[in-house]
Amino acid sequence: MANYVHGKTTRRELQRLTGDQMQSRWRTNIKKFWGTLYDSIHRAGLGLTKRDVANGITSIEQKLEARCPEFLRIKVLFSEMSNIKPAGTVDLVSPLGPLS
Repeated sequence: MANYVHGKTTRRELQRLTGDQMQSRWRTNIKKFWGTLYDSIHRAGLGLTKRDVANGITSIEQKLEARCPEFLRIKVLFSEMSNIKPAGTVDLVSPLGPLS
């Protein structure tokens, strides 16, 4: 990932990042994403507050983005991943019949 960013970015501050720094940023962003996703699904009181409106946040999507930058893009990325079946649920019978 570090090589890709170094080759593609035009921002000087990103070109100086090491692999460890990028990994740390990735972990931080993913941790924010999972926390925000959990709250968006399970918390009933996630609505807008007076403080949110005072800060210019006028929708739930903006609130989610404020809590986790690029939240909606990451959510789309993970939602497009194929589901993985646990090995215990896979049917191992051959479509050609029993093997002898």
